[in-house]
Amino acid sequence: MCFGAAIPVAADSTQDQLQQLRAQEASQRSQLDQLAQQKRDAQGALGQLQAQLDAANADLSGAYQQLQKLQAQVKDIQDHENQLQARHERRVRDFLDATRLTYKKGTSQWMVYLFNSSNFATFLDRLAYVSAIARHDVVEAERLRQEREAIAKERRKTEQLAAELQPILAQIAARVSDIQGSYHAQALVESHLEQQQRGQLLALLGTQHKERELEAALAASQAAAEAAAQKGAGRAYGSVCPAAPTGMISFCGHGFGHGVGLGQYGALGMAQAGINWQKIITNFYSGANLGPVPDETVRVHLHAAGSTITARFNGATIQDQAGTSIVHIAMDTAVVFSRNPDGSITCNLCSGRSGSQLKMIPDSQGLFQVSGSGTRYRGEAWVDGSNGLVVVNHVNLEEYLQGLAEVPSSWPLNAIAAQISAARTYALYHLGGGVYDVEDTISSQVYGGFDRETPQQNAAVAATRGQAVFFQGHLVDAVFSSSDGGHTECASAEWGQGENPCSPSYLRGVVDNYDVSPLHTWYTPPHKLSEVQGYLMAGGVYNAGQCGVLDHFTFVRDASDRARSVQMTGDRGTCTAKVNDFITGLNKGSPQDFVIYGEMFGVAPGQRAWPYF
Repeated sequence: MCFGAAIPVAADSTQDQLQQLRAQEASQRSQLDQLAQQKRDAQGALGQLQAQLDAANADLSGAYQQLQKLQAQVKDIQDHENQLQARHERRVRDFLDATRLTYKKGTSQWMVYLFNSSNFATFLDRLAYVSAIARHDVVEAERLRQEREAIAKERRKTEQLAAELQPILAQIAARVSDIQGSYHAQALVESHLEQQQRGQLLALLGTQHKERELEAALAASQAAAEAAAQKGAGRAYGSVCPAAPTGMISFCGHGFGHGVGLGQYGALGMAQAGINWQKIITNFYSGANLGPVPDETVRVHLHAAGSTITARFNGATIQDQAGTSIVHIAMDTAVVFSRNPDGSITCNLCSGRSGSQLKMIPDSQGLFQVSGSGTRYRGEAWVDGSNGLVVVNHVNLEEYLQGLAEVPSSWPLNAIAAQISAARTYALYHLGGGVYDVEDTISSQVYGGFDRETPQQNAAVAATRGQAVFFQGHLVDAVFSSSDGGHTECASAEWGQGENPCSPSYLRGVVDNYDVSPLHTWYTPPHKLSEVQGYLMAGGVYNAGQCGVLDHFTFVRDASDRARSVQMTGDRGTCTAKVNDFITGLNKGSPQDFVIYGEMFGVAPGQRAWPYF
């Protein structure tokens, strides 16, 4: 198991600030989601206006083409009119000239011309000639008049066509202008939304930056929180245990957590020294090597999840245990699941259908959000009723790793990458059996889902993608702890099977010269032995009636110098307690500033090769 593996959260004002910032970040993310939806709506309206504008422009373009065609026709007609007019005027001039020439001598001359005929036949001939000239003049004059009227009629027709087209052009132009106005107004709305979104993103980035700064500040005190949660705020410790005054006793120790496997603060120190994640892994898992693994689905029990699950970023489908679709829901739709007396699960949108399990399957790129914690997750939400109402996140392994919250994202990439590689191995090792594979708490691996993802964490997942830890061809049980205090612990010694030999051998104790935890060294204030006896009695681990007045302590240790049991000797005898019972009892009965953090402790500074106490 990985109990104590997670970097806990310190119970101080800095943590309160961090929680406030995370609440602020959640609010900012919610506002960003709303702005994104408004922007999508604005873009949809803008697209419709663009389509209308394109159609109006197409209409206008066709009208303009028709106008240009008519204008060309008008020009051709006008050119033809001008040619006809010029020819008409020329013929009128010629007619007038011929008429003047014909009649320039006056009517009397024609009469003389006629009556000077030598005979009647000549008279008739001359009369026919004169009649022909007169008739020709009349016909020519009528033809010229008809040409003039035809030209005028054609001109009126052309002018009428042009006049009829102008209102149509004006209407289309007005329509284009209106749509362009609406389009520009909607574009301004989208621009304003984009500015708001950009401003909100900047605010979110600022909040995340402050979070990283606080995480970095908390990195020096986080390891103390789990034990200090019952004792008050953590303390700052020097690198050397101070000697207790004469007649007083002070407990001094190193490390926090069970100390088995990868030491997270040791990995941090190695990364700070420039050591890559691969060497960090092989340093803590003796004889192990890295190898490729396939991607898998991990089933994570979401402890804090309530009965309401909401589709986020996209829609989702509710399915029964066989994978048959029951109903499709839209984005941001909340579904309330409930457990029937027979243990089956149903939901408020399931039309009465139920099953031993129901699933919410988000559409592509979608997430789901659970009530209780309000956290968003990738993958699928499976609601199981076999042992109460349990929500299990079925999620891709690599996406699961992106949401882990074991170490701060402000740590160096190689420290996070070593943790991710160990976490990938741990998850794969525990696949199979039951309703879920791992918990989302420190009992397995702390998992915060989509809302815990950071660029640095995602980069570490990408850098180690598909790489897990093997020993002799098999996945290791890649447990880890917060601070090993300078030496990791043998797994079988920690969990009661002894260390001769240590089992499994890849989890034997090794020296860790890089542990940089704030609890690498810790110590209590000095107290009188009588006071410590009172604390032990209040914690239920010392029987004064049996052992008398407390005089001194004797520690039974293992190879890593961790206490396995504590002998409390008084003037009547010796009371013995297992080390975990001793620590729990002493912490329970002692004041707020008196905390024992781990098993590697004693009661006075020593002078051995490892000057632990």
